[in-house]
Amino acid sequence: MRLTHRFVLPVLGLLSASPALVPTGPAPLVTAPAELWALAVAGLVAGVLGVRSWQEAPVQVAAFPAPDQRRSPWPMLLITAVAVAGLLSAAISVLQVLLPQALEGPLGQWVQASHDPGRAVGHLRQPNHLATLLLWGALAWAVLHALARLPRGAGVAGMALLMVAVVLSGSRTGLLGVALLPLWALLDRRLPMHTRGLLFAAPLMAAATVWALVESAAQGGPALGVVTRLEQVQSGEVSSGRWAIWANALALIGQQPWTGVGLGHFNIAWTLTPMSERPGEPFGHAHSLPLHLLTVLGLPLGLAFFAAAGYGLLAATRRVWSAAEEADAVQRRGAWLMLLAVGWHSLLEFPLWYAYFSLPTALALAVCLGWDRPWGKAARWQALLLMVAGAAALAVAAWAYADLRTVRAIYSPTAGAGPLALRIERGEQATWFSDQAHYARAVTLQPEPGQPWAGASDHSFERASHVLLDPRLMMAWANALAARNGPGDRDRARHLAARLREFQHPAAQSWLQACTDPQTPTWRHFVCEAPQRPWTWREFLGAH
Repeated sequence: MRLTHRFVLPVLGLLSASPALVPTGPAPLVTAPAELWALAVAGLVAGVLGVRSWQEAPVQVAAFPAPDQRRSPWPMLLITAVAVAGLLSAAISVLQVLLPQALEGPLGQWVQASHDPGRAVGHLRQPNHLATLLLWGALAWAVLHALARLPRGAGVAGMALLMVAVVLSGSRTGLLGVALLPLWALLDRRLPMHTRGLLFAAPLMAAATVWALVESAAQGGPALGVVTRLEQVQSGEVSSGRWAIWANALALIGQQPWTGVGLGHFNIAWTLTPMSERPGEPFGHAHSLPLHLLTVLGLPLGLAFFAAAGYGLLAATRRVWSAAEEADAVQRRGAWLMLLAVGWHSLLEFPLWYAYFSLPTALALAVCLGWDRPWGKAARWQALLLMVAGAAALAVAAWAYADLRTVRAIYSPTAGAGPLALRIERGEQATWFSDQAHYARAVTLQPEPGQPWAGASDHSFERASHVLLDPRLMMAWANALAARNGPGDRDRARHLAARLREFQHPAAQSWLQACTDPQTPTWRHFVCEAPQRPWTWREFLGAH
């Protein structure tokens, strides 16, 4: 089992964090061999650093008693994988903001440039997501520091790099989350003094970075990181729309308090329900985990869920802080702080919407609850079962990857991929990602006035709405309904146009003014007509 613990388990564990290391862009880059090599190297690093036997460790832990050899490898596996992902993301952040010209060469094949000039996004596309991963990395780094798993001086250097990256992300959520580090030092008196000092120093490192960036900007240098974000907010260039989407979610709860809108229906329910004020961009969730769950589950089931989750978190807290064996306890407390970090973020957004947060969070909760049992002779069958489950997970991942390739060909065709219609037809046969193919069919539909839709297009709009009902899809859906002009079709098209007008999205402005253009066909004048009766979002489901 030692070989499994040392090499196979790190790779399996790192899979949960690996999306943070893989560049993302307009087209999936998972086909690039560079990312596979990066994942393999990171897995080996986790194997060497995280789960090697204590007898092999070059430095024994002086502050803690000798650990039980039967201890589960999972806590250290999780901690090490998160630390590796955090440090690599921090290095990527520095390149994106401070050395962007370096990404114009061969390095750009490995590291994606930031789409938000002056701010780091890592490979997660969103600065807030990057900041939470960096906070996780800082917590994991502190655990390794406490267990003397790091060379002398590496603890301070790694923490400094992570704090610099948090500031470069410009995430206000991330900067506030840095307070968790000194909070841990205050609460946990059993941490080694040098680790407590490192945690207390982390906010000072972040503050020093903010000061340096502010001074640089004042001297005529470029606005970077948090300075960029502050300038954007002060100028009104950006608005998160968070308050508006929260108000909209509360309105949906008020309209459907008992059963909610249903899982997977937030976007279409929110988009097609009249709102006096809404953000300018389409959202797939409420940007708050509590609000989102209450909206989709309803108050009774939602509150029951939070009661159960609160009970589980309380049980995890008791287990973590009552752990007797110190070396094991510090790992579990690190996992517990990870839960607090993602919980804080979840109040303001919905990071658990993404697998690269939800999977490590589930592992951290399991570690805190003590669900990982000692790996002794009596539990070898458990190890075998976990290996089989891990192999099955990898097989499903390979299947999903092959499935994704059929849909990827629609948007990023390679030589010999065939015409668009054929690629869409193939994509609609996919098991996991067929909705993306239906989206492509819906937005490329060229309706003929008075003609029924093609049979393959019948369900495309409803299926596509489960991807994201954005302005492009709304315009295509409204055009198709108005052109078909069946019973109620034109009025549903008017409803879509009215909802799209509420967004005030730049991409839809010319479409909404079609009736003022004398060259526009008369059947398109529905965009300027008010709906003759109110429509609910549920009436658009199953309406073909």
